[in-house]
Amino acid sequence: MSTTHGIYRIAILLTLGASALGLWCLAAWAQVKPPNEDGPALAQAAPAAAAQTNYLGVRRCKLCHDRDPKRLATDKSADELRLTEYVQLTEFSTWYQHDKHAQAYKVLEGPLGKRMGEILKTNVTQDKSCLSCHATLHDGKLPPESRRFELVLGVACESCHGPSRQWFVPHMEPAWRVTPTAEKQKLGMLDVRQPLVKAKVCLSCHLGDAQQDRVVTHEMYAAGHPPLGAFETQAFLDQMPPHWLPLAQKNERVRKQLKYDPADLPAAKTVALGGALAMRESLKLLAASANDPHRPHPELARFDCYACHHDLRPDGWRAKRNPRGIPGRPTLTEWPHSLVDLALRQASSTKDDYEKRRADWKAATAPLHAALGAQPFGDPKLIGSPADKESSAGRAIAFLDALIGELDKRPYDQSAALASLRQLCIPPAPNDFGVDFAVDFDSARHRAWAIRSLYAGLSPKPANDSEIGVVLDELTTGLRLALPPRTASDAKTKGGEVEAALGDTLKTLASYDPAWFQSLLKKLSELLPKSP
Repeated sequence: MSTTHGIYRIAILLTLGASALGLWCLAAWAQVKPPNEDGPALAQAAPAAAAQTNYLGVRRCKLCHDRDPKRLATDKSADELRLTEYVQLTEFSTWYQHDKHAQAYKVLEGPLGKRMGEILKTNVTQDKSCLSCHATLHDGKLPPESRRFELVLGVACESCHGPSRQWFVPHMEPAWRVTPTAEKQKLGMLDVRQPLVKAKVCLSCHLGDAQQDRVVTHEMYAAGHPPLGAFETQAFLDQMPPHWLPLAQKNERVRKQLKYDPADLPAAKTVALGGALAMRESLKLLAASANDPHRPHPELARFDCYACHHDLRPDGWRAKRNPRGIPGRPTLTEWPHSLVDLALRQASSTKDDYEKRRADWKAATAPLHAALGAQPFGDPKLIGSPADKESSAGRAIAFLDALIGELDKRPYDQSAALASLRQLCIPPAPNDFGVDFAVDFDSARHRAWAIRSLYAGLSPKPANDSEIGVVLDELTTGLRLALPPRTASDAKTKGGEVEAALGDTLKTLASYDPAWFQSLLKKLSELLPKSP
């Protein structure tokens, strides 16, 4: 350890003392003052919050991760410590100024949030069922005097990277870069560089997690909450302003230290893992809702919206669908199923292996389909607990657990990515009940996002890249795959852009044609190379 590094670490340790902490945090937060907030008054309450929670707050992260890029070139301490070989030290400003997660709490104060609060008869800026996804809750131990100070910054650093009290100092050591993920997790850090960890963290809000009280209900939908439609982890990450430095962009010494393999395509792994994980998490939500003593079954948000919500016209695609299960009885949300077959194929070594896995998956889910068909919205006793591997839900979850474990150990290179692309461009086969399958809007988006993510990760691109790009652009426009960017006016509109984007998406949904989607998949299938 260099002399400078030793002095730097001692300084950090000293600041963990009560008196120094108050001064340091106050100085840091003078620059983090949220818009229209009383910075100094709120900053005085910050140390009390830090003393009662495992979450140290954004103010600590900002101390190193909010450096001026122009000064980094002449910062000898940063150069000697080789900090910028691992991170850019500008992560805070990128997140705070450009990332929509930093506005997650603000939308609760906007017109839509206020209207939902009036309908639900709750204060959405204080309700845990809202804050669990729209803010960093700090173990739920925030004292009243510092509550808004912490929550106003929305989904902050520790929401994704984990509570930092135990790893804050160790993570500054060079050895931390090569510390195994399991060791980091013991200290509370979530190593989101790992595809499986990353997908799980994102889905906990964008799909839901009952254990963390991150559950959107049908009551919330009825009050105006935007639908939690299809979510493909890598596609959403691709459209975020990156506040991280990808491994491929780090220097040669660091890439060697972190065992970088240029043939490895983490995006392809994230797509395969994310698809299987979305199915698993949706089943866990179903089982948790079916056995929730505080809410009567059924929780309608766990079921396919289009089973009840049809177009009032005879030629609408929603009325023509042939979903799984008994006609007239709502079944599970369809989109999480859409990438399970991809995961099965990725885990298979031969065609026979793949066919066996498909049969095993069908057998694992048969009891669950029976439980769902036993009565409208399913029999909660037959659905069972997510932890009970003998229950119908538990059997399907256990199957996916094993599949995810296999996928996590497999390498993903150009060949695997192309194989996945080719499979996703094959029009979906008839479902388990042997009837024609019209791809619903959300499943089409899920599949299309996965296709875009896989293709974006290919290097080099096929010779006919421009032709493929034309079809991908048509998919992007026709399914509204481009997420609305965060604008400079977000802080003022407080969620108004969310309502505008939702209106446009609903119009796209109403005009969606499954035959059009199938035709574009066929075009892509013909354009993609048959081998790497």
